[in-house]
Amino acid sequence: MSGEWDFYFCTIEERPASVMVDLEAATRAPDPARGWLLSVQVPMRTPRPDGLSSADEATDLRVLEEQIDAELSAVCGAEQVGRLTWDGQREIFYYARSEEGVEEALRRAVAAVPGYEGLAWRAEEDAAWSHYREFLHPGPDEMQWIKDRRVVDELRSHGDQLDLPRPVDHYAFFQQKASRDAFLAAAAEQGFVGRPAGAEAEGAPAEGGEGEAGASQDGRFGAHLVRPDPVEMGHIHDVTCALSVLAESHGGRYDGWGCPVRRAVGHG
Repeated sequence: MSGEWDFYFCTIEERPASVMVDLEAATRAPDPARGWLLSVQVPMRTPRPDGLSSADEATDLRVLEEQIDAELSAVCGAEQVGRLTWDGQREIFYYARSEEGVEEALRRAVAAVPGYEGLAWRAEEDAAWSHYREFLHPGPDEMQWIKDRRVVDELRSHGDQLDLPRPVDHYAFFQQKASRDAFLAAAAEQGFVGRPAGAEAEGAPAEGGEGEAGASQDGRFGAHLVRPDPVEMGHIHDVTCALSVLAESHGGRYDGWGCPVRRAVGHG
């Protein structure tokens, strides 16, 4: 599969769910040539007790999915945009030129991977790609979780001991200097040390925006915050969510975080 694939977790009817989605598809949605939404429901043979997929079944599910992708692409130009794993079932979503030939294509796919004869499917017209945009594509909170997890994974790959506190840098941007300054003041009450970021911090003249001194070329005013924190996923995601809400409450946008790698003493 091409595209920019990533995943996030959510809850559906009080049960855990996992969504894998092609984020890049948002740049071409809706595709006027693919106005049919196809949903293929695969009952899993050995789901985990919580209804998510088990490692024991991972290979068979992957092979089946590859077979379905190939068959549907061949008969109706179907393009997979995401899949939902929940309640003992994997549901795979495609946008296609039509629904013609789908039944036969799925029969061929199941024949190649025995044990999934209970597979079902449905089709509906969705020229606006509403299901992708409103259900599969992550909202702001889920997207922040994806971004946080990517940074944590990168730190882990360098041997970081995530539970060790260290200075963590955070950034946010605002359209008004007064809004940025109010954000910095509010963040200071939560233990952050803050300062202007970007052109103002460097003493550069204003360019663009409303012409206020210190704006970046696109007229935004940056904020740079620092606070010692561990970067375990649960903790750092709580921090970034709180900063996102704080930035939005002042008319701005949280822009991410970074930090140095911290290893345990005696480990590099």
